[in-house]
Amino acid sequence: MKGEAVAAVVPTFTPLSSRRRAARAACVPRDRSPTVVTSSTAEPKQLAGAGSTVARMVGVPFSGGCACGAIRYTVTAEPLVMVNCHCRACQRASGGAYATGFIVPTAAVRIEGEPRWYESKADSGNIARRGFCSVCGSPLFAGSTGSRGKGMSIRAASLDDPSWFKVQADIWMKTAQPWASTDPSVPKHDTLPDVR
Repeated sequence: MKGEAVAAVVPTFTPLSSRRRAARAACVPRDRSPTVVTSSTAEPKQLAGAGSTVARMVGVPFSGGCACGAIRYTVTAEPLVMVNCHCRACQRASGGAYATGFIVPTAAVRIEGEPRWYESKADSGNIARRGFCSVCGSPLFAGSTGSRGKGMSIRAASLDDPSWFKVQADIWMKTAQPWASTDPSVPKHDTLPDVR
């Protein structure tokens, strides 16, 4: 291949087929303000270790999206906390032992595309909402009536660069599966963490 020109590979997005457009059109959220339970209070709070150190690691703003590109998001604030949630709703939604995500202020999130939302009763007694792409099925967002629109959770693996994510707490350990593997150095909480 010496002396031959090599064409650059440039990623492109294929236009949505009419079938995919129809599926995407079905993704009409009930409202544009997903919420998440961070404590029994109305406002999300930070755990020790969250905040400016994270912002220096990742840089704000940061972005991510679903596998097919139909839904993209940009976040303009630092994560408030980064957790593995072991509640049964997160186990079912993730298909695994827990859901890994970070909580950010709802007002700092801009979503492009229309996620589809599923609601169920959470272990806390609140209504949990899960946002996903109806085209590719990627889980992206979570929220709860308990936070009253102040914060939302975003799945860590949906980040364009998830390498900076660092779990600060394992929550809802009272419903953790016996086969779940967790880092012993990460603080564990039976339900929601004690927030500051």
